[in-house]
Amino acid sequence: MFTKIRAFWDDAITSVVRPPRLEYSLSDLGPEQLAIASLTGEDQSADGIVLVERKDLSLRSRSGYDLACSHFIPKRLDGSVAAPHATVVYCHGNCGARLDALAIIDQLLPRGISVFAFDFSGCGMSSGEFVTLGHNEKLDLARVVEHLREDENVSLIGIWGRSMGASTSLLYAATDPSIACLVLDSPFASLRRLIKEIARDEMKIPWFLIPAALSMLRRSLRRKCGMVLDELQPIEAAAKCFGPALIIHGVDDDVIPHQHSDDIATVYAGDVKVMKIDSDHNSERPSFTNDAMVIFLTSVLRPDMVQ
Repeated sequence: MFTKIRAFWDDAITSVVRPPRLEYSLSDLGPEQLAIASLTGEDQSADGIVLVERKDLSLRSRSGYDLACSHFIPKRLDGSVAAPHATVVYCHGNCGARLDALAIIDQLLPRGISVFAFDFSGCGMSSGEFVTLGHNEKLDLARVVEHLREDENVSLIGIWGRSMGASTSLLYAATDPSIACLVLDSPFASLRRLIKEIARDEMKIPWFLIPAALSMLRRSLRRKCGMVLDELQPIEAAAKCFGPALIIHGVDDDVIPHQHSDDIATVYAGDVKVMKIDSDHNSERPSFTNDAMVIFLTSVLRPDMVQ
């Protein structure tokens, strides 16, 4: 039995702090400038064309890591920025990168909303050795928002997070009431709770041995990367978040059970809606789900119409 606990401990450490790093090149992000069709109602031209510029940059995180970032910005046909404009910050999952944001830019940019995507520390092209499921990531997100606040062309800021990115969004938003809204796709309510569920349901560790396994994991995480397991409680942060939120969760999710989202919604301080979908944790979201998230963001952020 202790061999099983040791196996659980080793697997948990690896999966938590060093999942596979997604490798990609800047060319995978597409051209630095492109033209798309406007959907704002006040087109930039008779053809309804919007210019989009991708600005790549690096930010030094509050935890000391260099964050690889890209800001996708809608522009007028003369090349000037359509400002001020709302911005959505995309926060990827623990095995993802800013590349994942490409799934939403075609829907948000035509509506005059810019998209800021970045690699969390330890992911993609950002520096850092470990992924910490919110411990360092909330500091990364804080630096991104700080940067956007310094940009006079940015007005309201919303956050779209998936999995680790969704939980990180809650942890950060609890400290920043200026965040206009949240889209949360498959957040976990508590990392401690999630690990206990994995130990019980997947590893089949007897309930009376789970505290010992958690204790070993807790000490190892802190020693390895400074991560404090018991502090990663997005459900506690949700009680301090007041901006409207849309929560998405797959009913077949076997990584983070959908009950985590139900419990977050129960304590969420602001207006919240939960949408359950017939998907698992990593499956591509159906088009109607992305449509719902875009409609939600558009209605809350009220993006400036493209002139």
